[in-house]
Amino acid sequence: MEKIFEKFSLYDLVVYFVPGAVSLLIAYLYICSTFQDTSLTIQIDNAFILVLLFIVSAYFLSVCIHETGQIIETVIRSKKDTPSRRYYLKDGSSFISNEEIDKYIAHAKEIYNISIKDSLSADLYFQRVKTAIQEDECGKKAEILNNNYGLCRSFLALSAIYFIFFTICTILQFNSCNLLVALIFFAITLLLLRRVQRFAETYAKAVLRAGLEKILEVK
Repeated sequence: MEKIFEKFSLYDLVVYFVPGAVSLLIAYLYICSTFQDTSLTIQIDNAFILVLLFIVSAYFLSVCIHETGQIIETVIRSKKDTPSRRYYLKDGSSFISNEEIDKYIAHAKEIYNISIKDSLSADLYFQRVKTAIQEDECGKKAEILNNNYGLCRSFLALSAIYFIFFTICTILQFNSCNLLVALIFFAITLLLLRRVQRFAETYAKAVLRAGLEKILEVK
C-alpha cells in the first residue's frame, strides 16, 4: 500500500482530486438548494463505501475536467501560439526581450545544432532544454510552475462548465440567483484565462533561462 501512495505526488493529488471534489461540492449545494422541498436523498450507511465513492467520483471528474481544460486551451489558442513555440519572435508578440532571444538562438545552434527559424524548431529547442534540466533543482522549480499551470487550467475548465450550466438553467427557467452565479463563473473564467496564459509564459521562461544557465555553467 505504501508503494502505491509513493507513486502519487502532491501534484497528482491536487490536480486529479481537488477539481473533481470542488465540482461535486458545487453540484451537491445546487441539488440541495433546488430540491430542498423534496425527498431527494441518497442513503448509504457504510461510511467507507461513501468515502470510496466520493474519491472515485472526484478522481474521474478531475480527469475529465483536466482534459476539458486542454481542449479549451487548444480551441482558444493554436499550437503555434503556445509560449514554447513563439518565444523566438521579435515582432512584439514575444514575452521575452530580443537580447534574450538572441542568446537562445545562438545556443540552440551551438549546443543542439538547431536553427530556430519557425515555431517547430523553437519548440524542439524548448523540449531539448526541458529534458536537459529535468533532474536539476532549477528544473524541479520550473516543473512546479508547470504543475500550477495545469491546476489553473483545470479550474478554468471547471468554471467554464459551470458558467455554461447555470446559463442554460437561467435560459430554461429564469432565476436571479442562477443568473448571478452564471455571471460570477463567467468573471472567474475570464480571470483564469488570463492566469493560465501568464503561467504558461512564466513556465516557458523558467525552462529556457534554467537551460541557458546550465549551458553557461558547463562551459
